[in-house]
Amino acid sequence: MNDSPEQTPPSPVPRRSWFNQCAGWVRWLHLYSSMLGLGVTLFFSITGLTLNHPHWFPLGEQVRESTGELSPEWLSDPLDPDQLQIVEHLRSEHGIKTRLRDFTVDEYQYLLAFAGPGYSADVQVDPESGTYQLREVQLGVVPWINDLHKGRDTSGSWSILIDVSALLLAFISVSGLLMILWLKRRMFSSALIAILGTIVLAVLAFWLT
Repeated sequence: MNDSPEQTPPSPVPRRSWFNQCAGWVRWLHLYSSMLGLGVTLFFSITGLTLNHPHWFPLGEQVRESTGELSPEWLSDPLDPDQLQIVEHLRSEHGIKTRLRDFTVDEYQYLLAFAGPGYSADVQVDPESGTYQLREVQLGVVPWINDLHKGRDTSGSWSILIDVSALLLAFISVSGLLMILWLKRRMFSSALIAILGTIVLAVLAFWLT
C-alpha cells in the first residue's frame, strides 16, 4: 500500500489575452522602429535647426571658374547642337556629377545649369566659336545637408528615402500613442498631455505665422 500523499498536478499557465499580446507587439515595434529611426530623427532635427538659423553657420563657399572649347562637330547646327555630347564632355572634363537642370539654346548662346545639394555649375557657350565659360559654386557641408533635408536638386531615390523616413517617424509617433492604451493608471493623464501639446502647437502655428 502506497501511503505517499497524492501530488497535486501543476496548475496550467494562464494564456496571455489577445489584448496583452497586442501590447507586447506594440512595445516591440515601437522600440525597434525607434532605434531604426534614430539616425533619421537626429538628421532631420539637426537640419531643422540649421535651416532655421543659417546665419549661425559659415557657408564655406568655394567658387571655381574654368574655360574650354567644344568640338565643332557638336555645333554644326547652332540651333540644334549635340546636347548629349556637350553635357558628357563637360562632365568628364570638369568632374561634374550632379544632374542637368536646364539646357537653353538660342542663336547667340547656350546656357547650361547643373545642380545638386549645396552645389551649382553654370555654363555659358558661344556657339560661333565653340568656347565656353564654367562657374562652379560649392557651398559647403551645412547648405549640403539643408538641401538634403528639403530634397532640393536630389535624385528620385533620395526623394523616396525622405518619404520612407516620414512614414517611419509617423509610425513611431502612432505606436507611442497606442502604448498609452496599456498604461491604465497613466492613460488619462498621458492622453490629456498629448491633446494639450497638439492644441498648443496649433495655436502657436496660427498665432506666430
